[in-house]
Amino acid sequence: MTSAPKVRTNAAENQHYVPKFILRNFLADEARGQVSVFDKQNGKSFPTSISNIMAERRFNDFQVNDGWRVSFEPAAGKVEEQVLATYRRVVASGRLERTVEEQSDLALLISFQFLRAKAHRDLWLQVDQMIADKTTELGFKVENIEGWVPPTEDNIKARHLEGMRK
Repeated sequence: MTSAPKVRTNAAENQHYVPKFILRNFLADEARGQVSVFDKQNGKSFPTSISNIMAERRFNDFQVNDGWRVSFEPAAGKVEEQVLATYRRVVASGRLERTVEEQSDLALLISFQFLRAKAHRDLWLQVDQMIADKTTELGFKVENIEGWVPPTEDNIKARHLEGMRK
């Protein structure tokens, strides 16, 4: 048995689901590029670099068909590039001009940010769990449902990213 080929992408290893250009607006230490983080689980605050938050290793990458690894990171970067100038102008001026271009850019940024968030991805796993629970409650096995595929990190990512694309 041979292992699947590893395909490298040009995407960053640590991929943000909140862009760094947004995170920079919350710097507690500008010289170090750090924000103050509050850990709700243990009730403690600590400083960390914006490179370490609102991101995960290969968040936008997933494996398909016998080891091919694909990435949505370049597309996410293009959306960010498209709205960056408008975003920076609004933040710098503190006001909206209400032009068609500005409204379009901000609508794209807000909707894309909503869809790309980790919480939105986690909904896919919750839906799978609800289907499994309801199927069991009705006396059936989810494994017997035609077309059912057990959730994996890769297929959850693929569904999430496909949902964004659509």
